[in-house]
Amino acid sequence: MTLGSAAKTTAGTAARTRIHRAWWVAAVSALAIIGAGACATTAGLLVTPLYHEFGWSRGTIGVAVSVNMALYG
Repeated sequence: MTLGSAAKTTAGTAARTRIHRAWWVAAVSALAIIGAGACATTAGLLVTPLYHEFGWSRGTIGVAVSVNMALYG
């Protein structure tokens, strides 16, 4: 084995063990989508507190959530 082939083997091994940048982008994108979905679905948890705090009807809160989901989609 020559010095040049040893360097290629070492560089090839290092390149195989590193994670490609596209996987990092995909992971961050997936976390952003999960976070946005979690924020969008918390409206169901807030219906009762909004009803008691502001006196809004459940229909009004439902329309607001529907508009939110339509714009989010």
